[in-house]
Amino acid sequence: MTIENAQSVVTTPKRFADFHNTLKTYHYVFSSENSLRHYVFHASTNGLDKVISRLGKKLIFDLDKLDQWLASGGVK
Repeated sequence: MTIENAQSVVTTPKRFADFHNTLKTYHYVFSSENSLRHYVFHASTNGLDKVISRLGKKLIFDLDKLDQWLASGGVK
């Protein structure tokens, strides 16, 4: 295989965080734990359900999708 034929595949790893790490990372957006809980409770109406995965009782946030959700104004 020559260098010309080699393809460099660059993939960025997905970023995930649980509830408390998301709160620590986005402390400037969600001012308190209760504010993030409010958004999670109403996830089906505000579009946050596309960001959250549930692993048993644990909430896992896809931080890349959360960035997109915040950029769109936090709406569906």
